[in-house]
Amino acid sequence: MITRILLTRPEGLNETLATALQQRQIPFQIIPLIEIAPLELKEGHRLQIENLDRNDIVIFVSRHAVRFGLPMLERYWPQWPELKWFSVGSATAGELNQYGVASMFADPPGSEGLLTLPELQRPEGKQVLIVRGNGGRELLSDTLSGRGAAVRYLEVYERGKVKKTGLWQRIDEAGIDTMVVSSVEILDSLSRVCPQRLRSGYQLIASSSRIGEAAIGQGYSKVCIAKDASTPRLLEAIETLMAQD
Repeated sequence: MITRILLTRPEGLNETLATALQQRQIPFQIIPLIEIAPLELKEGHRLQIENLDRNDIVIFVSRHAVRFGLPMLERYWPQWPELKWFSVGSATAGELNQYGVASMFADPPGSEGLLTLPELQRPEGKQVLIVRGNGGRELLSDTLSGRGAAVRYLEVYERGKVKKTGLWQRIDEAGIDTMVVSSVEILDSLSRVCPQRLRSGYQLIASSSRIGEAAIGQGYSKVCIAKDASTPRLLEAIETLMAQD
Protein backbone atom coordinates (compact mmCIF):
# COMPACT_ATOMS: atom_id res chain seq x y z
CA MET A 1 0.00 0.00 0.00
CA ILE A 2 1.34 3.45 -0.91
CA THR A 3 1.56 5.59 2.22
CA ARG A 4 3.46 8.62 0.98
CA ILE A 5 5.37 9.34 -2.22
CA LEU A 6 8.73 11.08 -2.36
CA LEU A 7 9.30 13.48 -5.28
CA THR A 8 13.02 13.86 -5.83
CA ARG A 9 13.65 16.10 -8.84
CA PRO A 10 15.64 19.33 -8.44
CA GLU A 11 13.86 22.34 -7.00
CA GLY A 12 11.27 23.76 -9.39
CA LEU A 13 10.65 20.54 -11.34
CA ASN A 14 8.27 18.68 -9.00
CA GLU A 15 5.30 21.05 -9.04
CA THR A 16 3.30 19.59 -11.93
CA LEU A 17 3.31 16.06 -10.53
CA ALA A 18 2.75 17.41 -7.01
CA THR A 19 -0.37 19.26 -8.17
CA ALA A 20 -1.71 16.13 -9.85
CA LEU A 21 -1.14 14.09 -6.69
CA GLN A 22 -2.76 16.76 -4.53
CA GLN A 23 -5.83 16.79 -6.75
CA ARG A 24 -6.14 13.03 -6.27
CA GLN A 25 -5.49 13.28 -2.52
CA ILE A 26 -2.39 11.10 -2.79
CA PRO A 27 0.06 12.00 0.02
CA PHE A 28 3.52 13.13 -1.08
CA GLN A 29 6.65 14.90 0.11
CA ILE A 30 9.08 16.95 -1.97
CA ILE A 31 12.76 16.48 -1.07
CA PRO A 32 15.08 17.27 -4.01
CA LEU A 33 17.97 14.82 -4.13
CA ILE A 34 20.22 16.81 -6.46
CA GLU A 35 20.84 20.53 -6.80
CA ILE A 36 21.24 22.49 -10.02
CA ALA A 37 23.42 25.59 -10.32
CA PRO A 38 24.49 27.69 -13.32
CA LEU A 39 28.00 27.36 -14.68
CA GLU A 40 30.15 30.41 -15.16
CA LEU A 41 30.42 31.42 -18.81
CA LYS A 42 33.92 30.58 -20.01
CA GLU A 43 35.73 31.99 -23.03
CA GLY A 44 35.18 28.87 -25.10
CA HIS A 45 31.47 28.94 -24.33
CA ARG A 46 31.25 32.63 -25.22
CA LEU A 47 32.72 31.90 -28.64
CA GLN A 48 30.21 29.08 -29.16
CA ILE A 49 27.38 31.48 -28.35
CA GLU A 50 28.74 34.20 -30.64
CA ASN A 51 28.93 31.60 -33.42
CA LEU A 52 25.44 30.24 -32.78
CA ASP A 53 24.36 31.01 -36.33
CA ARG A 54 27.05 28.70 -37.71
CA ASN A 55 25.09 25.72 -36.39
CA ASP A 56 22.35 23.96 -38.29
CA ILE A 57 20.75 22.29 -35.28
CA VAL A 58 20.54 23.20 -31.58
CA ILE A 59 19.31 20.62 -29.06
CA PHE A 60 18.23 21.33 -25.48
CA VAL A 61 18.36 18.24 -23.31
CA SER A 62 16.43 19.51 -20.27
CA ARG A 63 14.38 22.36 -18.88
CA HIS A 64 17.41 23.57 -16.96
CA ALA A 65 19.36 23.71 -20.21
CA VAL A 66 16.77 26.23 -21.37
CA ARG A 67 16.51 28.11 -18.07
CA PHE A 68 20.24 28.67 -17.82
CA GLY A 69 21.18 28.56 -21.51
CA LEU A 70 18.63 30.87 -23.15
CA PRO A 71 19.49 33.93 -21.02
CA MET A 72 23.13 33.45 -22.06
CA LEU A 73 22.18 33.23 -25.72
CA GLU A 74 19.88 36.26 -25.50
CA ARG A 75 22.75 38.49 -24.42
CA TYR A 76 24.36 37.98 -27.82
CA TRP A 77 21.32 37.28 -29.99
CA PRO A 78 18.44 39.75 -29.60
CA GLN A 79 16.99 38.09 -32.70
CA TRP A 80 17.33 34.35 -33.09
CA PRO A 81 19.18 33.09 -36.17
CA GLU A 82 17.52 30.69 -38.61
CA LEU A 83 18.20 27.29 -37.03
CA LYS A 84 16.41 24.05 -36.38
CA TRP A 85 15.67 23.87 -32.65
CA PHE A 86 15.04 20.58 -30.84
CA SER A 87 13.93 19.69 -27.32
CA VAL A 88 14.22 16.42 -25.46
CA GLY A 89 10.49 16.53 -24.65
CA SER A 90 7.35 18.64 -24.48
CA ALA A 91 8.22 20.20 -21.09
CA THR A 92 11.54 21.47 -22.44
CA ALA A 93 9.78 22.68 -25.58
CA GLY A 94 7.38 24.60 -23.35
CA GLU A 95 10.30 26.37 -21.68
CA LEU A 96 11.66 27.34 -25.10
CA ASN A 97 8.29 28.67 -26.16
CA GLN A 98 8.51 31.21 -23.35
CA TYR A 99 11.50 32.69 -25.17
CA GLY A 100 9.72 32.76 -28.51
CA VAL A 101 11.49 29.65 -29.79
CA ALA A 102 9.47 26.91 -31.46
CA SER A 103 11.17 23.53 -31.32
CA MET A 104 10.60 19.97 -32.45
CA PHE A 105 10.52 17.50 -29.59
CA ALA A 106 10.45 13.82 -28.82
CA ASP A 107 7.30 11.97 -27.79
CA PRO A 108 7.85 10.01 -25.66
CA PRO A 109 10.52 12.29 -24.19
CA GLY A 110 14.15 11.25 -23.98
CA SER A 111 17.28 11.02 -26.06
CA GLU A 112 16.20 7.75 -27.61
CA GLY A 113 12.95 9.30 -28.83
CA LEU A 114 14.74 12.40 -30.09
CA LEU A 115 17.02 10.30 -32.25
CA THR A 116 14.03 8.77 -34.05
CA LEU A 117 12.87 12.15 -35.40
CA PRO A 118 13.25 12.24 -39.21
CA GLU A 119 15.28 15.46 -39.09
CA LEU A 120 17.93 13.75 -36.95
CA GLN A 121 18.02 10.48 -38.88
CA ARG A 122 20.35 11.81 -41.59
CA PRO A 123 22.36 14.74 -40.21
CA GLU A 124 25.42 14.22 -42.43
CA GLY A 125 27.50 17.38 -42.64
CA LYS A 126 25.34 19.27 -40.16
CA GLN A 127 26.73 21.36 -37.30
CA VAL A 128 24.97 20.39 -34.07
CA LEU A 129 25.13 22.22 -30.73
CA ILE A 130 23.86 20.36 -27.66
CA VAL A 131 22.97 22.57 -24.69
CA ARG A 132 23.20 20.60 -21.45
CA GLY A 133 24.66 20.36 -17.95
CA ASN A 134 28.17 19.22 -17.23
CA GLY A 135 28.68 15.52 -17.83
CA GLY A 136 25.71 13.27 -18.47
CA ARG A 137 24.90 10.75 -21.18
CA GLU A 138 26.79 10.75 -24.47
CA LEU A 139 24.08 8.93 -26.44
CA LEU A 140 23.00 11.98 -28.48
CA SER A 141 26.52 13.07 -29.32
CA ASP A 142 27.80 9.58 -30.12
CA THR A 143 24.81 8.68 -32.28
CA LEU A 144 24.67 11.95 -34.21
CA SER A 145 28.44 11.87 -34.74
CA GLY A 146 28.09 8.33 -36.02
CA ARG A 147 25.48 9.59 -38.47
CA GLY A 148 27.90 12.15 -39.86
CA ALA A 149 27.17 15.30 -37.85
CA ALA A 150 29.77 17.56 -36.20
CA VAL A 151 28.66 17.83 -32.57
CA ARG A 152 29.69 20.32 -29.87
CA TYR A 153 28.47 20.96 -26.33
CA LEU A 154 27.46 24.15 -24.57
CA GLU A 155 27.40 23.26 -20.86
CA VAL A 156 25.40 25.79 -18.86
CA TYR A 157 24.70 24.17 -15.49
CA GLU A 158 26.07 21.63 -13.07
CA ARG A 159 24.49 19.02 -10.85
CA GLY A 160 25.49 18.99 -7.21
CA LYS A 161 24.92 16.67 -4.29
CA VAL A 162 22.45 17.76 -1.66
CA LYS A 163 23.70 17.96 1.90
CA LYS A 164 23.75 14.45 3.30
CA THR A 165 23.46 15.41 6.97
CA GLY A 166 19.97 14.63 8.22
CA LEU A 167 18.61 13.78 4.76
CA TRP A 168 17.70 10.18 5.46
CA GLN A 169 16.14 11.19 8.76
CA ARG A 170 13.87 13.63 6.88
CA ILE A 171 12.83 10.90 4.45
CA ASP A 172 12.19 8.40 7.25
CA GLU A 173 10.25 10.84 9.41
CA ALA A 174 8.04 11.79 6.44
CA GLY A 175 6.67 8.24 6.31
CA ILE A 176 7.87 7.64 2.76
CA ASP A 177 7.45 4.20 1.20
CA THR A 178 7.47 5.04 -2.53
CA MET A 179 10.06 7.13 -4.37
CA VAL A 180 9.91 8.60 -7.87
CA VAL A 181 13.34 8.62 -9.54
CA SER A 182 13.82 10.29 -12.91
CA SER A 183 17.60 10.16 -13.44
CA VAL A 184 20.57 8.00 -12.55
CA GLU A 185 22.08 11.01 -10.76
CA ILE A 186 19.03 11.20 -8.48
CA LEU A 187 19.19 7.44 -7.90
CA ASP A 188 22.86 7.68 -6.94
CA SER A 189 22.08 10.54 -4.56
CA LEU A 190 19.35 8.47 -2.94
CA SER A 191 21.66 5.49 -2.58
CA ARG A 192 24.27 7.62 -0.85
CA VAL A 193 21.88 8.16 2.05
CA CYS A 194 19.65 5.06 1.94
CA PRO A 195 21.28 2.18 3.83
CA GLN A 196 21.83 -0.92 1.69
CA ARG A 197 19.88 -3.09 4.15
CA LEU A 198 16.76 -0.90 3.74
CA ARG A 199 16.65 -0.57 -0.04
CA SER A 200 14.57 -3.68 -0.69
CA GLY A 201 11.83 -2.26 1.53
CA TYR A 202 11.02 0.74 -0.63
CA GLN A 203 9.01 0.93 -3.83
CA LEU A 204 10.80 2.83 -6.59
CA ILE A 205 9.11 4.30 -9.63
CA ALA A 206 11.77 4.74 -12.33
CA SER A 207 11.09 6.90 -15.37
CA SER A 208 12.94 4.56 -17.76
CA SER A 209 14.14 0.97 -17.99
CA ARG A 210 17.74 2.23 -17.87
CA ILE A 211 17.13 3.84 -14.46
CA GLY A 212 15.15 0.81 -13.31
CA GLU A 213 18.00 -1.54 -14.16
CA ALA A 214 20.45 0.71 -12.32
CA ALA A 215 18.15 0.70 -9.27
CA ILE A 216 17.96 -3.11 -9.23
CA GLY A 217 21.75 -3.19 -9.47
CA GLN A 218 21.93 -0.97 -6.39
CA GLY A 219 19.74 -3.25 -4.32
CA TYR A 220 16.19 -1.96 -4.83
CA SER A 221 14.03 -4.98 -5.53
CA LYS A 222 10.61 -3.33 -5.86
CA VAL A 223 10.97 -1.29 -9.03
CA CYS A 224 8.12 -0.10 -11.23
CA ILE A 225 9.12 1.37 -14.60
CA ALA A 226 7.03 4.21 -15.99
CA LYS A 227 6.69 4.63 -19.75
CA ASP A 228 8.59 7.92 -19.59
CA ALA A 229 9.36 10.86 -17.30
CA SER A 230 6.28 12.94 -18.15
CA THR A 231 3.72 13.71 -15.45
CA PRO A 232 0.93 11.64 -17.09
CA ARG A 233 3.16 8.57 -17.35
CA LEU A 234 4.52 8.88 -13.81
CA LEU A 235 0.99 9.37 -12.51
CA GLU A 236 -0.12 6.33 -14.48
CA ALA A 237 2.58 4.23 -12.79
CA ILE A 238 1.58 5.54 -9.36
CA GLU A 239 -2.09 4.76 -9.92
CA THR A 240 -1.22 1.28 -11.20
CA LEU A 241 0.66 0.56 -7.98
CA MET A 242 -2.21 1.89 -5.88
CA ALA A 243 -4.66 -0.35 -7.73
CA GLN A 244 -2.55 -3.38 -6.83
CA ASP A 245 -2.74 -2.71 -3.09
